[in-house]
Amino acid sequence: MNPNRAQVFEGAEVMLRYAQSLADEKESGQVSLFGGDDGADGLGMPDLPGVQGWDQLEQLAREFKAVGFYLSAHPLDSREQQFENLGISSVAQVEETLLNIQAKKFYMAGVLLKKQERVSQKGSKFAFLQMSDPTGIFEVMMFSEMLAASREFLEAGTPLLVGVEAESREDQVRYTCTSVKPLDQALEGKIREIHIHMDKAGPAKKVKEFLDIEGHGQAVIKMHIRVDAQRVACIQLPGRWSLSAQARNIIRSQEGVSEILEA
Repeated sequence: MNPNRAQVFEGAEVMLRYAQSLADEKESGQVSLFGGDDGADGLGMPDLPGVQGWDQLEQLAREFKAVGFYLSAHPLDSREQQFENLGISSVAQVEETLLNIQAKKFYMAGVLLKKQERVSQKGSKFAFLQMSDPTGIFEVMMFSEMLAASREFLEAGTPLLVGVEAESREDQVRYTCTSVKPLDQALEGKIREIHIHMDKAGPAKKVKEFLDIEGHGQAVIKMHIRVDAQRVACIQLPGRWSLSAQARNIIRSQEGVSEILEA
């Protein structure tokens, strides 16, 4: 398979027409002028559109939209160290903690998979949020007042930071939401380090462009540039800088950037 999924996606119609042409040719029993006597197909595979590959976050978003879960990675993988620094717990960590105690409050980060709204016997709305982090899936119950205040950003595919009251009952963990914010908004000022891994030095120009625009901030910027098969050069920029979530996502999409990790 072509590793450039964007190219395959954009060229789907071209490939379908090509497959139909081959089928029509075989059904008609015709021999193409360009075909050989060995029965090889006479029609050459057409070129696919020349499009740049999706960045990792867009690819994961499209995976989720297509099949309902993430296949190749998880959108929050790059923030594992940051979550550890800030005391944000994963599903696995919560479940392990509740083996010894019945209930505890946690902060958890996850991508919203779906929201199911219901109406109580008293007529008030509440919701169940199904969320995913790199270690598993969890469901959080949200009451009416918080649901009304946060409805605008409770869209599938949105990363969230939720405060929860987690309680172990009958071998199941029940999560009740105590607070919720979009993850980038909640953590933007708390990033200590940004590690940009590159297969070549070219993307460093784009990094400089954004640093010139956004200026000094709170994060240390480290660029890890592959020199050859055995060596990687690590360059730490002097001072501390601001590099917004939008800027990081654009840099991720640059050819030669393998990953960006936040801590």
